[in-house]
Amino acid sequence: MKFSVITVCYNTEDTIERTIKSVIRQQGVDVEYIIIDGKSQDGTVNIIEKYEKDIFYWSSEKDNGIYDAMNKGLSKATGDVVSFLNGDDWYENDILSYICACFEKQNIDVLVGKVNRWIGEKKIIDRFVEGSIDNLRYTMTVNHQAVFMKKEFLDQIGNFSTEYKLAADYELMLRAYCRKARFGQVNKYFVNFNNDGISKLQFYRYKKEAMEIALSYAENDQDVIDGINARRNESGWYYQTVLNWVTKYEWKWAKQKIEVQGKKIYIWGAGYGGLECCAFMQTIYVEVAGFIDSFKEDKNLQGIPIYRPQEINGDGVVYISVKNEDTYKEIEKQLLELGFAKDSYYWFKDVQNGLFNEKRVKYEGYIEK
Repeated sequence: MKFSVITVCYNTEDTIERTIKSVIRQQGVDVEYIIIDGKSQDGTVNIIEKYEKDIFYWSSEKDNGIYDAMNKGLSKATGDVVSFLNGDDWYENDILSYICACFEKQNIDVLVGKVNRWIGEKKIIDRFVEGSIDNLRYTMTVNHQAVFMKKEFLDQIGNFSTEYKLAADYELMLRAYCRKARFGQVNKYFVNFNNDGISKLQFYRYKKEAMEIALSYAENDQDVIDGINARRNESGWYYQTVLNWVTKYEWKWAKQKIEVQGKKIYIWGAGYGGLECCAFMQTIYVEVAGFIDSFKEDKNLQGIPIYRPQEINGDGVVYISVKNEDTYKEIEKQLLELGFAKDSYYWFKDVQNGLFNEKRVKYEGYIEK
């Protein structure tokens, strides 16, 4: 089995060498590496030329957007399995041999794995919970960076649609689903992903485009339309977009709002809400000392300790991640019994609302509605 790995990049001189090395150092597999550069103005091309002997094909020319560039790469691909690796992302060591074995063992067209997310040099907790493949009818439930597709099947369904500027990856996945692709999912990290991509800063536009795509495939299926409507909370999209801008451009300000001098930061709840809370904290460089959870049997979550309430004394600050008001009151009662002062625990949703309300006016003009 041969892999075609395609990297689309532009002005990535700080990261492209790590990306290239992660591909050409894969062991025990046949790989053709294709790089499509958008006519970078920095030193990207010099780095590509440095590894030219290990690259099957590369070019540097202007394109008509990221999906046009991806299609250029596909036009050169001759492998059995295709994947896309961004110019600031990198593979786990020898992961392609594992993926090869998965395809050989399973009768599948598409294999989906997981991604490690990074902010600069810091890995952040994975808050993405993969949904059912059937839910592709409503929204993107896979990480496109960790998708590997058989070239034969891709040739049957066609390349990326350049009609879409932000969510053509979702359209391709939905098209594959509607064309009865055989999907496989594994609980394995394939790729390290820089969590600072285009859709993070244009979250609102991405969601609107994705909704348009989902509706275009729904036809008259009322179940699908109902599923889309249940997820099209536009105020939520706007809310999340503002918070995304805050974590990128206002992180120092947000960090000061959340940290308390000399106090350890704990998150009450090690479920999905806790993951979301922790990922937000890490994105603004707030160190999380641990989760507090009475029910989790595990001692840690992705390397962060999980404590029982009785193991924590009152010298820290607790952010409560649960969303239910009744549950919040019960947790508050426990914290008071443990010796926490009234001003040392917060409902994280209230904290986020405060950040949103302080910055929403500033960023209104940048968000396309």
